[in-house]
Amino acid sequence: MNKDLKKSSDKVDLLNLLRDKKEKLLPVNVAANLLHTSLSTVYRLIEEGKLRAIRTTTRNTLVLESSLNEHLKSLNPLLIATD
Repeated sequence: MNKDLKKSSDKVDLLNLLRDKKEKLLPVNVAANLLHTSLSTVYRLIEEGKLRAIRTTTRNTLVLESSLNEHLKSLNPLLIATD
């Protein structure tokens, strides 16, 4: 599949998720604090597809809270996320 086409379909999926589930979005700096890591690591995780995010402007990226919770669970399967 063409990379641009895949990115386009990913954007549609994210927008549908946001509309349907009222997904919470977190700024990258908040995600970095919750992961106890650097901003560059969060951006790398987004680029690698391990975190899902929406780039709202050229200077603003928001991480989906559910994606962050899934990543934390994958790091520690015994971790129980609270709602």
